[in-house]
Amino acid sequence: MNVIQHHDPLFRVIPRPFFLIFIIAITLQFTPLLTTAEGAKPFFTNRTVKVRLQPDKSDKPVGRLFVASPLRVLDRKPGWLRVSLKGWYQEGAKRVLYALPGKRIFTLVLGRSAAAELRELTSQTDGDTGLTWTEAVFEGWIQDQAITDDLDSIWSAAWDLFATRCTVCHQRRIPDKYTANQWGALLKVMGPRTGLPKDDQQLILKYLQHHARDTIDNQASN
Repeated sequence: MNVIQHHDPLFRVIPRPFFLIFIIAITLQFTPLLTTAEGAKPFFTNRTVKVRLQPDKSDKPVGRLFVASPLRVLDRKPGWLRVSLKGWYQEGAKRVLYALPGKRIFTLVLGRSAAAELRELTSQTDGDTGLTWTEAVFEGWIQDQAITDDLDSIWSAAWDLFATRCTVCHQRRIPDKYTANQWGALLKVMGPRTGLPKDDQQLILKYLQHHARDTIDNQASN
């Protein structure tokens, strides 16, 4: 029987067929660990991006995933990522997922047919408003350049825009002066005055809403 010659005493005594089986077993054992580790790592969208059900540009987008939204990577194909994300929708408005129940912080807006792809997790009723909110999971494909694991870099870019473009007409407002929903109403009026593209306006809004008076302790995570 052929025996592999190697300087390491362990490999000197392992017959070739068993050595090959040993290598294959080690590879199979550790590859899933790498995949699992990546799947457990939080990533964030670095811009607002289109979501598809298949990893193909010819596949019609089924929704928009907003900047700074947390997600998990489930699978990779050349140029594409299959991702999973969570959000909350209000009863009767299943197509829109928000970051937190009762807070109008956009995470995902889906087309009518794609709402059927949501997997519901849990529901709760807001004691103040009586509205029922349901947490749900959505899985889809996005382009692989649309994510980062560095949320601070997203917030830094948002702050720079806010500091330089939102003080032209008035004194700069402190993020935690208002609630997340109040910032939504304010930016709806003030955003167009900045002259910034809508994606940049959305980035500023997302930053302010996640640093608002009622959300500062609930930073975007999934």
